[in-house]
Amino acid sequence: MALIPTIIAGGSGTRLWPLSRQMFPKQFVALTSKQSMLAETIDRLSNIDHDKVYLVGNLDHEFLLASAADSMDINRTIE
Repeated sequence: MALIPTIIAGGSGTRLWPLSRQMFPKQFVALTSKQSMLAETIDRLSNIDHDKVYLVGNLDHEFLLASAADSMDINRTIE
């Protein structure tokens, strides 16, 4: 049975203000490298056999999630 990676990328963006804001929360911020925390998480999936990655997030961040997934060239479903 294949794994189905699910990344929960929600959040309100209030704890790391001013870096993180409501419309650009911490999962989209590059804190420890040149990549966002979401991109680093997606990178960790490269050694796992999977067909699709599920990204779960706030509807307000749908386009940020899609952009991050598209830039990483992954087969994804956004919920």
